[in-house]
Amino acid sequence: MVRFHLMVAFVTTLLFLVPSHGLSGDLTGRDIMEQQQARHALKNETSTLVIVLVDKEGASTTRVLRRWSKDVGEGLFRTLMVFQEPRDIAGTALLSWQLAEGQNKQWLYLPGQEGLRRIASQGRKSYFMGTDFTYEDLQPDALDQYQYTITGSEVVDGEPCYLIEITPASKEKERESGYSKRLTWIRKDILYPVKIEFYDRRGHCIKTQTNHELIPLEGEGWACKKAIMSNHKTGHKTLMGLKEQDTDDPIDDSLFTERFVLSGKHMP
Repeated sequence: MVRFHLMVAFVTTLLFLVPSHGLSGDLTGRDIMEQQQARHALKNETSTLVIVLVDKEGASTTRVLRRWSKDVGEGLFRTLMVFQEPRDIAGTALLSWQLAEGQNKQWLYLPGQEGLRRIASQGRKSYFMGTDFTYEDLQPDALDQYQYTITGSEVVDGEPCYLIEITPASKEKERESGYSKRLTWIRKDILYPVKIEFYDRRGHCIKTQTNHELIPLEGEGWACKKAIMSNHKTGHKTLMGLKEQDTDDPIDDSLFTERFVLSGKHMP
C-alpha cells in the first residue's frame, strides 16, 4: 500500500473500510485508523512502481522506481526507494526510518555526491523529485501525533466509506506539517483508503489523491494497483502504477543503511 499517506496509502504504501470483523457504529476515528493500519501493513515488501508526471499542458514524463520496505520490530518500518529510470536520475535514493515516539528520519542520495543528505523536518514540506508527493507524504503516520474525527459517511465509486478528518494533535506537529488537515475516505468493507484531500494552513484543498484497482493480498490486506495525486495549485499530476510486488522474500536489514547506498549496491 502507498504507506503512503499512499504513496502512503499506495506505495505506502504512491502508497499511504461493512467490516469483516463486525465493526460497529461505536467505533471512533482512531479505532478505524488503528484497524486500517493493522490490516494492511506488510512485514516486508519489494515492489516496482511506474510513475508518470503530467504537467498542466498534458506533457508527460515516465519514471521507474524500486521500493523496499520492512518492519524492523515493534511495528516500525524502514524504506528504501531508488529510481531506476530514466538514466539522468537513476540511482537517486530516499532512505526513510520510522523511529519510536512518532519520529522519522529521511536521507536523500544523489549519484556522485559524497554522502546522504538528511532531510530536516522543515524540508519535508518540499516536493520529492518533481512529483506531487512531499517528503512528509512519504513517511508513515504515527497515530499518536494526529487526531481522527469521523465527520460522516459518503459513497465513493459505489462503495460506502467513512469520512475521517485528520489533524495534528500538538502544536509541534502543527508547525512541522505542511497540512492543516487531511480528509480521508476509507471503505467500510475492507478498511482501505480510496481518497485523500490535503488542506493547506489557510484551509484550502491543495491536493487530492485517489486510489484505484484495489487487489486483495493474503489474509485481510489489500493494495491498490494505481494511484493519482492531483495538485490543484499547479495543475500537475502524478500517476503511479504498481508493476511488480513481492511480499515473501526476506530483506536484510543492511539494505536500509547509509553504507549500503554509498556502496552503490542499490544502483540499477
